[in-house]
Amino acid sequence: MTVQQKPSSAAYPASESPTKPASDKRREIRYPTNDQAEVRMLPSSGEHLAATIVDISKSGLRLELGSTLLKGSRVEITTSPRKLIIFGEVRYCRRVGGIFNAGILIEGVVAPAGDSEAHLLDDEIALFVIGKGLAVPEVLRAKHHISKCDACSRRMVDTSATLYPRRSKPAVS
Repeated sequence: MTVQQKPSSAAYPASESPTKPASDKRREIRYPTNDQAEVRMLPSSGEHLAATIVDISKSGLRLELGSTLLKGSRVEITTSPRKLIIFGEVRYCRRVGGIFNAGILIEGVVAPAGDSEAHLLDDEIALFVIGKGLAVPEVLRAKHHISKCDACSRRMVDTSATLYPRRSKPAVS
């Protein structure tokens, strides 16, 4: 198992990150997902709550679930089918219609051994740059790997320049 602490800020250099709406005042880009997960309160009472991870950023994620979570509580989130375990703190939980939205500050991630060591595929980099199409474990793996691998980081910059030519800075002569 590989244990990662809070994701590095280098995972989303400003020029390579997915588009962020001008109206969004958040410090970090959110990557939309739709991954099923189980939430367990810590310390554990043994109860598991079904949830959906709606989006994820460098330091947090948003859950949709059928019951409320207490602000300040510690949680363990396991993605289906048990590929990744995310530890975090509940920052807020609000009722939205018949469901609850909970914001979780990511405190640590446990991934299968060797999961972040292999280089990213071109398709993974393209989907990461576009900002959609990857599941939560893939997003976290990509962020972690790009922050540590110069080759994949350069490939991400090249892919971003190809996909979004107007965002690229012209070469200075």
